[in-house]
Amino acid sequence: MTTSSELAGSGLGIVTVNLTPGQILTLDQIRTPHGDLTITSGTFDFNTFTINRSVAGGTFSMAAGTTVLLGASNYPGNYNIDTLDPTSTVNYDNAGAQNVTNVTYGNLILSGNGTKTFGASTTIAGNLSINSGVVADLGTFSSTANTMSLGGTGVPDGTWGSNSSIAAYQNNTYFTAASTGIINVAVCTAPPFQPSAITGSLTPCEESSQV
Repeated sequence: MTTSSELAGSGLGIVTVNLTPGQILTLDQIRTPHGDLTITSGTFDFNTFTINRSVAGGTFSMAAGTTVLLGASNYPGNYNIDTLDPTSTVNYDNAGAQNVTNVTYGNLILSGNGTKTFGASTTIAGNLSINSGVVADLGTFSSTANTMSLGGTGVPDGTWGSNSSIAAYQNNTYFTAASTGIINVAVCTAPPFQPSAITGSLTPCEESSQV
């Protein structure tokens, strides 16, 4: 881990986590950097501590293949920009309730136990994994994921939620029974419109299906 000032000092500047494959850096106390937080390689375990920026600004970024472990509702805050590579992973792994921050994730894992609560519509560019023993509270929101697994098993594309939702696939084991929110798994949610009669351009759904 490199910083623009000593890690044990009274303040941190720019923080860069650059580990060899398989290495894990564990946060030992609350940290409040003044600059960017960048994870270029390896796994950063926040434990139950925070590493929020001292004042609003800067960027929190995760490079391809990196992982962050969150042991509380402690996703890094006060950064103006969140840039998470589609192959990065954020794992909310507390053995209890946690709030899922509204950012665009690469892969998102909900593990440990308890209820993980979505506070807004959330986009997961990669896979959403809800482990056994975890219940996702989707609120009233419509979120999206490219793929999804429940208890380690991949599920079909479509809309997913509790029995109280309008989802095509309803499940009260992995989704809170009172929640009406849904997860759109590989389902295009772009506003419908017709191709232009002049240009013949494709709709967003058609464009994404031909990538």
